Amino acid sequence: MEYFGKATKAKEETEKSKAEEQVKIAVMASYDSKNKLDINRVKEELKKIPEVGRIQDTAGEFPIEVDLDGYTFEIDENGNVKRKSGKPTVSHKLSVTDQVEEGTEVIVTISAITTEGTIVKITKPDGTFVDNTDTTTFLVNKNGVYTVVVEGSNREKTSYEVKITNIGNTEIFSNIYTETKTYIDSDGKTARIPEGFAVGESNTINKIENGLVITDEIDEFCRSTGNEFVWIPVANAEDFKRVDWFSQGNLQDYVSSGNFEEPCSRGSEEEKQLYDAMYASVTNEKNRGFYIGRYEAGQENGKVVVKKGGNSYANLPWSNSKDMTKLSGGVVQLSKEFVNDKPYLGKVVSTLVYGTQMDVAFTFQGPSKYYTNNELSTLQGGYYKTGSNELACVKNIYDLVSGADEWTWEAGVYIDSRVYRQHSDSPRMGDTFT
Repeated sequence: MEYFGKATKAKEETEKSKAEEQVKIAVMASYDSKNKLDINRVKEELKKIPEVGRIQDTAGEFPIEVDLDGYTFEIDENGNVKRKSGKPTVSHKLSVTDQVEEGTEVIVTISAITTEGTIVKITKPDGTFVDNTDTTTFLVNKNGVYTVVVEGSNREKTSYEVKITNIGNTEIFSNIYTETKTYIDSDGKTARIPEGFAVGESNTINKIENGLVITDEIDEFCRSTGNEFVWIPVANAEDFKRVDWFSQGNLQDYVSSGNFEEPCSRGSEEEKQLYDAMYASVTNEKNRGFYIGRYEAGQENGKVVVKKGGNSYANLPWSNSKDMTKLSGGVVQLSKEFVNDKPYLGKVVSTLVYGTQMDVAFTFQGPSKYYTNNELSTLQGGYYKTGSNELACVKNIYDLVSGADEWTWEAGVYIDSRVYRQHSDSPRMGDTFT
């Protein structure tokens, strides 16, 4: 009996060593060119390991916990790998992984294993539980985060989250990031996720090419309750420029006419510094892009918001737009409080859109049909509701593809006026530039 006990122990140690070695190999392959451990690369390398289970970090930060072959390993920011003792490891499978209609029932199968003793209890999301089994199922019919708690005979517990994103159109986000991080989508494209924001995880909002969405607030089910923005990628500095473009079949001599300029040569010194900081941020090698409001700036309970269903501002002069609706256009970096701090002091900031950003966003969206305001919006209570019509949504950006005018930071060269723009017509002169 002693022989068999030692043989079993040796087998367990061999399996643990093999699993730990696989994790270490994944870590070794995840250093960047500056010999810094890249958390996104670590997760991608771990996913390549056959039979790997849960891979969990905290809003994009180390440490990472990974389940493999019944063991849980922890990886710290220095690349150290250690086994966490005794906790059950949990995995799940869905009966349907393709996108399905709202309300469709999906079966979630939970499986748990432990290297110390047995599984004695699995508590489901609704509070019911099963005893002395290592597997169970439960039904879901809407997107959200569902928590299962598994307990081993050694009294160690594992809380395991199942995030459902493939039922209907309810959008699910990550946890709020506590530090600005680089996000890598399934196509390998990158975006910067600012501290204080969550990034989309549902299939419709998690890819940069289709319009990657972030929000500054989520509820307990990781659904957005905050202001939302869409990432506009900028491959290189040469691509970040104002351009002449076609609208309704006619070429707009927007840049070549020489009638418009940005930054405004007669603007304040602060305005010029703001432009320089914006340009440097967008074209910075680490960023290579910017955020634009997913919806037109609106009003909610007396506050400026970028949310669906807000009461949009109408007929505001440029100076009011600059000061009041800092959210209505391009965003260099983001502040959760949306305070217009000076970015050249190293702060994050949201501002009125720049003409350069508008052109790049139009190019990202691609050619668009012209829609009138009446086609796009339902007038309620004297205001147009933001995001009220799917016709006005291209790559997850609402209210930009229309006949509605939008103020920018641009100015006339020969006339003391600011410029307002729209996707479907030529830019025009408007208010005074101060």
